[in-house]
Amino acid sequence: MRNVPRGVIAERRIDPSQFLRHLFPSVQVPYKVAIPLIILLPILVWLLGTRQYDFVTPPPTPSGETEMPAFAAPVSPEVLASLNRRPVTEIPPEPEPPRIPTIEPGDFMVSPGIDEYRDAADKGPAALLALAKTLLEQGQPLRALLAFERIIDSTPPGGPERLEAAPQLPALRDQLPPWNADPTAARQFILHLRTARSPEEMESHLTKTREMLTISSGHQVDLQIDLQPTPAPLAPVDSLPVTFWISVAGEDVRIPSLPISTFSGVEEEEFETNLIRALYEQLALRLRNLPELTPPPPFPEEGDPALHFSQAFTLLIWDQILKTPFQNFDPEGLPGSEPLEEPEKEAPESGESEISPEIDDFDQDNFQEES
Repeated sequence: MRNVPRGVIAERRIDPSQFLRHLFPSVQVPYKVAIPLIILLPILVWLLGTRQYDFVTPPPTPSGETEMPAFAAPVSPEVLASLNRRPVTEIPPEPEPPRIPTIEPGDFMVSPGIDEYRDAADKGPAALLALAKTLLEQGQPLRALLAFERIIDSTPPGGPERLEAAPQLPALRDQLPPWNADPTAARQFILHLRTARSPEEMESHLTKTREMLTISSGHQVDLQIDLQPTPAPLAPVDSLPVTFWISVAGEDVRIPSLPISTFSGVEEEEFETNLIRALYEQLALRLRNLPELTPPPPFPEEGDPALHFSQAFTLLIWDQILKTPFQNFDPEGLPGSEPLEEPEKEAPESGESEISPEIDDFDQDNFQEES
């Protein structure tokens, strides 16, 4: 050992060849032989031992056995056999939707009648709704309006088709010219009102009613208002009542067979709603007597009363109401159709003049109330 200064640790160098000779004193393999052996040995093992084996594809499941996931618990053969014997329940196919009949849209070169598509109402509201949508797509709004109206007046009430068709009536009327373009061809429709309210107080409500009836009927209505005052009540009341009825051409108002309504309203909006409701119910009463036409539903309690009115009465309904006097009906048993009692007339004594048959409406009404 070499002499090193005091306080310095001697560094000992180890020769790797001497370390290997120490471990394997009798084996000496040149590196030129060792390296090829290291490469060839794994290749030789793969060629002779494991080359023909498939370590990727899972083994097939034997027939009659149920393949279970690797994490599932083992199942007894008896349970597997019972599962295999259980019959397979077949899921029934979904029923096909009902086929909607097709309605011919008609000749677009010919103007449609007011009762267009009425003969096709027996095919159902779904067929009429499909026809109306097709006509809208083809740019025929007038025919589409008539198809929507047949859902309202010629098919059973209720149903999703009616709810979808009702808003289309006022919307399409605003886009089209009036059905009746000749004002002289409009038919008489009279509103009879008896009340202690002043005409000025009624003017705005009657103006809105006139506009509503004109648009709803397609200008078929020649509206006349018979407003006559009655004596004020002796005792004060919250709201003065209004006695109301309607008449059309051909009806004799002297024959007391017309149903009447009485309504009132403290607030302006309440009074207008009650006026439209009374008119709605009067027309619905007449409509119940018209064959092959569907009466409107009860007047709704909420929403816009004028909008409900315009959605309930079609051009065909107005045409039938205006040309059918109420005295031709048999209103017995219908709600609100109780006729006014006709006063008994005494035979005139000799020397007295006979009472004129032309009795004023106002006097007759007062007479009915007093009687």
